[in-house]
Amino acid sequence: MADFGRIDRLRQAVVNYINNDVQDGEYLGMVVFNDDADIKSPLVEMNDAQRASMLLLVPSPGDVGGATSIGAGILKGVDVLEDNGQNPAGGILLVITDGEENRSPFIADVHPTVLPKLITIDTIAIENEASVSLESLSSTSDGMSFFYTEGSNALNEAFATSAQRDQEISSLPITLYSNSLTVHSSDNLVFYIDSTIGDKTKIVVDYIDNFNTPIELTLELPDGSFITKNSPAYTLDSTFKIVTIQIPGLAQVGKYNLVINNPSWSSNEVTVTVQSRSSAADEYPIMAVSEWSVQSTSPPQAAILNVAVTRGFTPVIGAVVVATIERPAGGPLTYTLRDNGAGADVTKEDGIYSMYFTDFVAIGRYSAKVKVENDGESTVVSPSKITGFGPAIDPNVDSGDEDDTVPEDVSTGSFQRIATGGSLTCEGSACTYAAYRDFYPPARIDDLSVLRKDSDKGHVTFQFTAPGDDLDQGNATSYEFRVYQNFTTMLRELNKTDIVDRGMVIEGDLLAPKPAGQTEQFTIEIKAKTDSTVYVFSLAATDDYGNTSPQSNIVTVSLDPNSGIPVVAIVIIVLVVFAIMTVSCVIVYLKCKNNPQVAAGTVVA
Repeated sequence: MADFGRIDRLRQAVVNYINNDVQDGEYLGMVVFNDDADIKSPLVEMNDAQRASMLLLVPSPGDVGGATSIGAGILKGVDVLEDNGQNPAGGILLVITDGEENRSPFIADVHPTVLPKLITIDTIAIENEASVSLESLSSTSDGMSFFYTEGSNALNEAFATSAQRDQEISSLPITLYSNSLTVHSSDNLVFYIDSTIGDKTKIVVDYIDNFNTPIELTLELPDGSFITKNSPAYTLDSTFKIVTIQIPGLAQVGKYNLVINNPSWSSNEVTVTVQSRSSAADEYPIMAVSEWSVQSTSPPQAAILNVAVTRGFTPVIGAVVVATIERPAGGPLTYTLRDNGAGADVTKEDGIYSMYFTDFVAIGRYSAKVKVENDGESTVVSPSKITGFGPAIDPNVDSGDEDDTVPEDVSTGSFQRIATGGSLTCEGSACTYAAYRDFYPPARIDDLSVLRKDSDKGHVTFQFTAPGDDLDQGNATSYEFRVYQNFTTMLRELNKTDIVDRGMVIEGDLLAPKPAGQTEQFTIEIKAKTDSTVYVFSLAATDDYGNTSPQSNIVTVSLDPNSGIPVVAIVIIVLVVFAIMTVSCVIVYLKCKNNPQVAAGTVVA
């Protein structure tokens, strides 16, 4: 691992993991490896005293050097899990490295031995120099993979996400803010505490300074009071260069302003993490959980990023969900995820926000960091809906129960959440071609519907969600409506149906699609109308390379003035799975709180 401050960042992330992410009563062990591996600590039950002891074992810059044997580290991690005859099944190994393995045993050598032991392996690749075999460990063990790049807070985010597995929601540290900043003289940032959280709220700032000049923090609370470096809630760890503010008791609901002062004459690279826990043991906090649909892909296959924004089993509707994707080349890109039932999103307003990712530029790792916040008062917790399903009660069906009222939505107020989706690997030469070749057509339009009709004029107004240029990203180039008087022909022999020409379009422009996710309306005039005739419509979108989307759902409409607005004529069933510093350390982390003989574990390398 070339230095670039990585060893300092790794040390800080491990310290934060031990101090903030691992809970009392959980079990933790540590292994360090380079060309060989060494057990630093067996499994120990965590408490304040054991944390202090574990911090003394965190790898130092003097541990850097030599070759890299990831396999050796994994085997030692398994030894820790199996110590004293323990069954390692359910153990978690969190493996962190930036080295390309060049000393046996290799990952491929130990994989057949480790896999049958039913150990979950999470991996963190530090830069693209990390072994390309690393993700095979997580993908075959039901683990998660993460990717750290310089100038980000991805190490702390990855540790925190890995530690959340199987934790009770009431004790789960929830990340509200996470970022990396370059502070020259001073900088400030804002975060919000909402009513669903506030317990054990911590602000942790890691800094890198070569002149032993620590940064200084000032936190302004919603009531106008301040926490400064002289406050009991303020802690400076000059060994690891970490400043922590722990707000006593239950944090006030509202806006917080954090000022970061840098007394040094040189700029300072800092990372900031704000975490809090549920405000009450019997209450669910608002949470955001992110996940890629696959761990590896190759164009023309796309990947889907899903983010569940919930309070318990209840969806949060109308949130602003923005993902930043780090790529192996070309710089990061940002995207808005939607819960509109179009494109990658399956069900409208079910709390699952989704997007297709297609902007591959090279072979390598792509990581996702998601920021979720409210959109004014329009963001609500919707108790009438179920996460992943939508409405709990069909509003079109009368249950006959007078008391069967739909519960009202409740405003979330101001809130923030950070979720880490882990990393995705693009494999094969098509990853490079994708930068200058258009593999992806616009997404299929699934929500074409009839908004209104005028039987006297023969006008029918349609509504649907605009797809993108590449699936649900960007702008399509044109639309093509099809009309016919026979449903079966529209379904099975599309080329025999009639194309709606531009002269029939009263409202809308077939050659000017709106950006993806926006609502489109088109009014079409049926000139040779017969009152008794039922007309059948569908449409497709085309991009600037001539790629055409699959044909949309089919709708029917009668121009009989006595007929109502029709419903969609086809029901689509979709199955969604929602699922060169060569020093590395291995932390074995057990989730079992009282009986270490039946345990789960984590290895960080």
